[in-house]
Amino acid sequence: MSSREYYRLTPKSKIQKASNRKTNYGTDTSDGQTSDGERLVSKKRKDRRKLTRLTDVDESQPVKRVAAYCKCEDFDMEELEKASNHLFGDVETVKHFGEVVYIERNDGIIFCFPFGVIVLWAYQEVFELDCLDRMKPFMLQETSEVESDDLNYLVGEVPGIRNDKIIIESVDPIEKLAVSYALAQSIKLGKYEEEVETMIDKTKEIPINLAETGNISLNKSMISKKMGELFVKRSYVNLHTDILDTPDCFWDQDEWESSYTMTRKYLDINKRVEILNSRLDIIKELYDMLNTELQNQHGSKLEWIVIYLIIIEVVIEVVWNIIIKDILKLV
Repeated sequence: MSSREYYRLTPKSKIQKASNRKTNYGTDTSDGQTSDGERLVSKKRKDRRKLTRLTDVDESQPVKRVAAYCKCEDFDMEELEKASNHLFGDVETVKHFGEVVYIERNDGIIFCFPFGVIVLWAYQEVFELDCLDRMKPFMLQETSEVESDDLNYLVGEVPGIRNDKIIIESVDPIEKLAVSYALAQSIKLGKYEEEVETMIDKTKEIPINLAETGNISLNKSMISKKMGELFVKRSYVNLHTDILDTPDCFWDQDEWESSYTMTRKYLDINKRVEILNSRLDIIKELYDMLNTELQNQHGSKLEWIVIYLIIIEVVIEVVWNIIIKDILKLV
């Protein structure tokens, strides 16, 4: 169970913790269908309490939606940008913020991230899933399931976030990019969490079988492959700078970095990375133990082979020198 905290930015852009909230992020899923019948896996926070009234917010204004989706490892960003008008229609502006493609329509904003995440502002779910379906030709290493999450947002004078509702202070696309970047990183991390969970499910029977039978069901080659797969997952999480580091675009737009940090803290990204690494460490220890045990078994087999060869050599020596030469005198 991970915690969610309410953050509000002061006029000096300092983040202050106002209250605590416990939720079960990542434990509840909401299933839907894309146009091809694929399962939509939405990471929804389970505890959705009523938002405490925030000052400096016009409560009468309509609450809009921001949603993020991930269905592949990467996008072909160059081709995606070229086809943006055809893909999304009614496009008014297309430009770059670093490696992120910003697409503005007359009814909302779309951010396409190179690590396979799309974030859409002010749209309904039907349109979002339709966009995701049309983007398939530009997806690299497409996955069978869709990782998604969504929040509500409205405009106020003091930025804040609580109970899945974000308060933004302007219509500046960089502020929306700051929130989108953290949301996109959270979605990508959620995809890795799902993959590690699957990996754990596949390996949980191995120690049980070893304890019950004393035998290892995997050979050395299979363990080496699984250790390689584990290393790939770990390198994606820890070496993929798009996931862990503050995006480069906020070096030039540092006035909005606090919004990025606020959203990142709300989504518990740092804590989730630590937990994910801890789980990867446990799996690595299991594979290391299995690999060591197989090496010991192999070493034990070699020792017995050497012993058998020595015994055979002694038997041959006895038969040849004592029985054949000395007793039977055949040579």
